[in-house]
Amino acid sequence: MIAGGLLAAPLAAEAQQAGQVYRIGLFSGFCLPDRNATAPSLLSQALRELGWIAGRTLVTEGRYAEEGYDQLPELSAQHLRLEVDVIATGFDDTTAAAKQPTATIPMGMIVGLDPIGAGFIASLARPGGNVTGMSAVKADAMGKRMPLLTDVLPKLSRIVTLAGAKLTGTPR
Repeated sequence: MIAGGLLAAPLAAEAQQAGQVYRIGLFSGFCLPDRNATAPSLLSQALRELGWIAGRTLVTEGRYAEEGYDQLPELSAQHLRLEVDVIATGFDDTTAAAKQPTATIPMGMIVGLDPIGAGFIASLARPGGNVTGMSAVKADAMGKRMPLLTDVLPKLSRIVTLAGAKLTGTPR
C-alpha cells in the first residue's frame, strides 16, 4: 500500500486524463520471483484501488539487476530512454543509480537506509529535488529506539546493528 501511495502521489494531480498512459519505471537490484509479472502484486493492487489500471492508464517498465549490480547504470539509462513518468526504486543501490542521470524524473524510494547521508534528499521533513519515499533508519533516532527495545526485552545485553553496508556481487 505504501509503495502505491508513493508512486501515485506524483500522478494523482493529473489522474486519468483521457487517452493519457503513464509509465512507471520499477527498478530493483533483485529480480521478481514471477518473471512474467509486469509489476509486484501489492503495487498493482494499490494502484488499481486508486483507479490506475495496468495496460489502460499506466504501463510498468521493470528493470532488475539479475546479472549483477554492475548492470544498474545501464538499467537506469533504459528508463530514461523509455521516458518513464516516475521511477520506483528498491534500496539505496538502485536509488543512487537512478538519481545519477536525472534530477527531473520523480522517484519514490521504497526503502532508503540513510537518504540524507547518501545525498538523495536534503532532509526528511523537506526532501527537495526529485526523490521522496521511506527511510528505514534515521541515525539520531537510534538512541530513542534502544530504551524501547530494552523495555520489550529486559534481559537483552547486547545489540548489534549493521548500517552503511554496500552490496556487491550478484544478487541471489
